[in-house]
Amino acid sequence: MGIDLRIFKKMFDLLGNDYLRAIVLKWSEAFSIRKDIVRLDTNNVCNIECIMCWNKPQKCTSEHYMTFENYMKVINKISGSIRFLYLSCGFEPLMTPGFSRYLSYAKQKGIPYISFATNGILLSNELIYQLVDEKIDEIIISLNGYNPDDYNRIMFRSNYNLFMEKLNILTEYKKKKNSVFPKIRLNTILMKSNLLSFRNLLDIIKIYDIDIVQFRKFDTYEGINNINEVDAEQISNIDDNTLMTILEEVKCEAVKLSKKGKQIILSSKQLLNERTQTKSQVIKPKTSCSVPFFSYWIAFDGTIKVCGFDPQGIIGNMFHDSFAQIRERRNCFQKIAMSGKCKQNCHLSNFNSSSIA
Repeated sequence: MGIDLRIFKKMFDLLGNDYLRAIVLKWSEAFSIRKDIVRLDTNNVCNIECIMCWNKPQKCTSEHYMTFENYMKVINKISGSIRFLYLSCGFEPLMTPGFSRYLSYAKQKGIPYISFATNGILLSNELIYQLVDEKIDEIIISLNGYNPDDYNRIMFRSNYNLFMEKLNILTEYKKKKNSVFPKIRLNTILMKSNLLSFRNLLDIIKIYDIDIVQFRKFDTYEGINNINEVDAEQISNIDDNTLMTILEEVKCEAVKLSKKGKQIILSSKQLLNERTQTKSQVIKPKTSCSVPFFSYWIAFDGTIKVCGFDPQGIIGNMFHDSFAQIRERRNCFQKIAMSGKCKQNCHLSNFNSSSIA
């Protein structure tokens, strides 16, 4: 059964309670309606070194990526239930040899919405043409730094000029083919320098016809590449008056862009809440998590989880287990999540589908 994705998204967002959402998703599964969101990493390596990340550049050898044969096994098992396929979670998919084949195969299997996240540096002209010609739905491009100095400092070992060259080729080929695909989403981290140079981002949106800009929380982890740079980039380093002025400007520009069919996704309320409250004071969600009813995280080695924040949440291996076995094990996790006993307290427990499309 097929429902227009935008209609499905709007209907889902109208359900303000996760219990209701879970019921609807369970009902959808009973009637074989596509509703699963799959985030799949085809490798576990990266080609650059961002200050807030733990990844460092390394070669992608055979032990680091999912072979195309194994990838086909996975897609064959899950293609009938997938609504959204995101080819990458925390690594650089273009490091996978022959990644263009992975995109094409997912398209051939009739998956309704295909997207992948990349820093863009490894985009070849041939792949750019393929994205447009095959109407891949979306490309999510990481952009942290809206001028050469900030970009090259934050996304170390990358190159601002090369990045913009790739973005320009993509934009021009879309114009040549009179195509809206792929939609271009910029993922950008809420950092001090990014907010202070917000006007530069507006120029980038206009020049390269960007469809969506999604600001993401500036999370920090153990083993990050440059703790001093990360500390300097915290939003807390912006004084209150300046921050409020910037957020008001972001809000005004978002309204203007929405009239042109474009989006800036930034929750000022959530940002201010996190800025002014300690972790123990942050308001916890009142409803339980509906994520395990529709989400899967699949690693390059085939291991699969239904929660991206639970390190112990592996429910099987897609190379060896049947999808029926996977779903049966997922049901156990669902019971824990819906009982409110999940201890992760992550942002996914207040899921809103605006974060996926």
